[in-house]
Amino acid sequence: MATNSLGKALLELVDDAVAVGGEDLAAVRRQWRRLPPGAVFYLLLLACLPLLMGLAGHRYQRSRQAFVLEQQLQRQAAEAALIDALGDALDRDDRKALRARLQLGMADGTLASAVVADPRGQVLAALSRPGPNASLTVPLVARLQVQPPPPWVAETMEEGDLQIRWRPLGRERRGWLELKTWPGADSRLLERLDRQQWLATGLGGLGLASCIPLGILLARHREREQQRLLAQERSSADLQAQHDAMTGLLNRNGIEQVLQNAIARVGADPEGWLALCVVDLDDFTTVNETEGVPAGDRVLVEAGRRLRQGARSHDYVGRLDGDVFVCVLDPCPIAEAPVLLSERILEAFRRPFPLDQPGEDVRLLRQTVSIGIVVADGRALLSPSILLYRGDAAMHTAKAEGKDRWHRVVLPPAPIPGQPPSPEVLPGP
Repeated sequence: MATNSLGKALLELVDDAVAVGGEDLAAVRRQWRRLPPGAVFYLLLLACLPLLMGLAGHRYQRSRQAFVLEQQLQRQAAEAALIDALGDALDRDDRKALRARLQLGMADGTLASAVVADPRGQVLAALSRPGPNASLTVPLVARLQVQPPPPWVAETMEEGDLQIRWRPLGRERRGWLELKTWPGADSRLLERLDRQQWLATGLGGLGLASCIPLGILLARHREREQQRLLAQERSSADLQAQHDAMTGLLNRNGIEQVLQNAIARVGADPEGWLALCVVDLDDFTTVNETEGVPAGDRVLVEAGRRLRQGARSHDYVGRLDGDVFVCVLDPCPIAEAPVLLSERILEAFRRPFPLDQPGEDVRLLRQTVSIGIVVADGRALLSPSILLYRGDAAMHTAKAEGKDRWHRVVLPPAPIPGQPPSPEVLPGP
């Protein structure tokens, strides 16, 4: 509920603040409504990101200023103490105390050098180090002469990475102090934090700029995902509608669709052949009556498996209803192809069928089949119902002839106008 209310509020804000055409705004609103609740939440989070980054940046600047001020005060206090100590030693003309005080002041590892000179530029004491936090070295003071800064030079200057500061010493300016310092660890840390803060600000702006395109992309992705799921559901529903739940073979609807496609193919090729075999289990009702329905179901599943094994890989096998199965040969290279298939099926069904589950005392059943074969070429007027009807009739003829056999019917081509129809060819096994 909270997400929806925020979404409505943001839509009102877009209506008021964005000057776009009515059609464009309506398109944006439609895309927005297609977003899933989770995506709306993330978009609102992205929209609030610049505000959060601004608040964080303000807090950071205030904390930075306080930190820098504290560091400046500490440095100024340390320098003031050093200047007082050096000025006192200089007033007393105590060179030993001057060097000792200077060495104490150089305890700060960021000091590159410290030089105490008189007004003429003669160095009285000096210490330096080659790098931050390195050991101190004492230059040759007797040979060291420096020029004091002119009055108009600022007290602080920059020289590369070094910062140079001059401070007067003594009550009567009896000398001056030159300090050279490297940037401390705190300064380097502040530089890195500044870069990160600018980077975060840029990312926040980028996040705001990408909210609307990202929302549209998410909406389109969701729409495509819904279409994909719907297509999968339809495909699954079609698959279930055309397949038998028990055996996994095609059902009557699936077989009729296969026959419709095969008839269309054969109709476009007058030299092509189409054939089907209707297979019926002989005396199957006695199996259900004597052995029970579960045993009969196992026989049906095994019958479907044997039919599938006997057929070619590109043939279609289905279960019409009860104990009646059908095999569609598409394509059928020659008219004798269904006869060869029927012989394989008869041989496969002459092997005993197990009636019990694996692990039990297996009882075996001899189960034969009768097969009706229908063969037609592209010149015949065909329909799925005609083919199935003629196949069923041929199958009953095989039963009447003694079962465990096949009977074939070759449908005649369609009559040519003005000529008598061709007789059916009904060769036996």
